Amino acid sequence: MNIHQKMRKIWKDPVISKLISMSIPAAFGTLILLLSNLNWCDTVRNPWFWIIGLVSIFAGGFIVYYILNYIILGEEENTENAKENNILTEEIEEETVSIDSNSESLKEEVSLVNEEEIHIPYNWIDSDILFAKCIAQTFPGDRDIVWYDSFDSVRRLNLFFENLRREEPYGDAVWWIRGSQAFSVKNAEILDVDKIFLGNDRFKISRIAVFVSPSYYKHFIYIEADAEPPTGLYSEITDSYLEAMKSSRGYLTEEYGEFNGKLISRQEYDDGASVHDGNVIQHNRQAILRVRYLTKVNFILTPKNSPYNSRKFEMGSVELFNDALLSEENIYKLFEFMNSFQKIDMPGNRCM
Repeated sequence: MNIHQKMRKIWKDPVISKLISMSIPAAFGTLILLLSNLNWCDTVRNPWFWIIGLVSIFAGGFIVYYILNYIILGEEENTENAKENNILTEEIEEETVSIDSNSESLKEEVSLVNEEEIHIPYNWIDSDILFAKCIAQTFPGDRDIVWYDSFDSVRRLNLFFENLRREEPYGDAVWWIRGSQAFSVKNAEILDVDKIFLGNDRFKISRIAVFVSPSYYKHFIYIEADAEPPTGLYSEITDSYLEAMKSSRGYLTEEYGEFNGKLISRQEYDDGASVHDGNVIQHNRQAILRVRYLTKVNFILTPKNSPYNSRKFEMGSVELFNDALLSEENIYKLFEFMNSFQKIDMPGNRCM
């Protein structure tokens, strides 16, 4: 973050910007009075001295505020105005072309445009702040480690991502992390009382643990999910195959697609078409990729800029995640290891 960006971030605070604006004319006026030959004993007793002085400070502060506001935020406001003009132009063109279209769809488009204008996405360095805010909104009052059962876990996870999307509709602030595997999770969808989609991945949740640390950047959600049966799309997935993959990786997944309520293989999903009742059906990009977990699995949800999204955590946590599935004691060994991380370990370290 350069100096100009820091100045803009400070200036956007309504209290700080007003204090700075008032302090400049106050300091300038004080300097002039110190250099003058006034009789201070008589002057400070005169109420007009204070009235004129305060009015001058407020008037001067008002002028200074708008001058500095133009200097510091002028470029940003011009860019935002240009974007708004472009958006309005595009809306007018779309309304001209589709004036007879459904009015409900037009309202949804305008709603999306307004949402884009209101929400300025967090950058990846600020993802830890956003994550901590959503944790507070979803798990109010929780501190340290708090466990939730299957039913509550699904509801809270869904609420967490509702809060996240309200703050950042299009970003990738939250990541799924387990040892050397990591990817972003942008949304959630409840499937059943104990099942949920996190992005494309389907989980049968057994329980979750939420860690609310005094250090906001250490927050995380630990999740355990039970095994689900295979879809039957792949004949090579047998009990022996499951055991072999579990011992080498710690867990096993099955990738497939969904199209018009039917399951299709990953190969058919990649090809964009599948065979139904002897007919080749084109998906037209309507198929959805899914991932099912065939063995018990555990992982964490954490900010993209978390210290856990690092090479150090990757190297030290693989066995801890596997062992945590075996006993309660091992779970807390994993938590102790995670609590040892500091801000210096963050990939976007902001330590000055």
